[in-house]
Amino acid sequence: MENIIVNPFEQYQEVEDHLFKNPPKVLPTFSPALNKQFIGGGIELANTILIGAKYGVGKTYFILNWILDLIRNKYKVIFFSLDMDFVKIFERLLRLVLDLGKEEAKNQWKADKEFTKEKLTRAGYFDYLKIYTNEKRVISFKEISYICNDEKPDMVFVDHFDKVAGTGHNLYQESKQISEYFRQKKKEMNTIFAILIQLKKMDSHRKTPNAIPPGKDEYKGAGQIGEDADVMLSLSRPDIDEECSQDRKRMIVGALRKNRLNDEPDPGYIFWNYDPTTTRVWDVGRMGFNK
Repeated sequence: MENIIVNPFEQYQEVEDHLFKNPPKVLPTFSPALNKQFIGGGIELANTILIGAKYGVGKTYFILNWILDLIRNKYKVIFFSLDMDFVKIFERLLRLVLDLGKEEAKNQWKADKEFTKEKLTRAGYFDYLKIYTNEKRVISFKEISYICNDEKPDMVFVDHFDKVAGTGHNLYQESKQISEYFRQKKKEMNTIFAILIQLKKMDSHRKTPNAIPPGKDEYKGAGQIGEDADVMLSLSRPDIDEECSQDRKRMIVGALRKNRLNDEPDPGYIFWNYDPTTTRVWDVGRMGFNK
C-alpha cells in the first residue's frame, strides 16, 4: 500500500516554490503601506474588496485617490457612483489633479481650461476612467454587469452598493445572485471589484482607533457579497469618533482583514494622512499587523 503520510515541511516547501515560480498577478494600490500587506505588493486580480465606513469618514475621497493612481498608471477603471453626482466627483478629482483647494481648483478651471484639460489628460482621466452615476435614472445591477462585460476594466468601484436598483421582489435572492455574478466575472475578466458601503450601525464600542473594527452586523448593506468578499477594509477617523490628540487629527485609519468576514480580533492597521482641502490621502508610515 502506497505511503499516504505527508511531510508538512515538504508540503510547505512545494507551495513556497510554486508561489516563487508563479507569483500572483496583482494590482498595486496608491498606498505602499497597504500594498505591503499583500503577497506580491498589491491586491490579487479576481478579488472582491469590501470597503466600509460611517458617514463623513471620507471613503469616497479615499477611493478617488486610489482611482487617480490607477489611471495615471494606465489601468482601466470604471466608477459607479450611486450617491454622489458627476459634478461633485469631477470637482474632487480636479482638486486632486491640480493639488488645490475647492475654490482655487474651480477658478483654475474657469481661467485656463486648456491647461486644466492637459493636466487631466496626463492623469489618464479621459483615456482610462469611466464614471456612471444615478442622476438620470437609478443604475441597475443588470446595467453594471453589461457595462463590465463590454469594457473589461482592470478595476471596478461601486460606491453605495446598497443603492443598486433591483426588482425589489426578493432582496435576499438578488443579493445572492449579485454575489454569484462577482464570483464568476472577476475570474473571467481578471477584474478587481471594490464595493463601498456606508455602515448603518454606530460603532459605539470604539474607544481608540485600534479598537475592534466593525463586524458582520454592521455590513448588512452589502448582503451576501459581504459574506463572500475576499478582503475587507474598514475606514475610520479618530477625530470623528472621539476626542483625539493633535497628531491623530486629519488621519484615516484602515482596519484590514485579508480574508472573508469573520470575527478575528487582530486585523492589520494602516494609517493615512488626510488633507481636507485638496482631498489628498497619503501614508503616515505606520503599518503591520497588531499581534
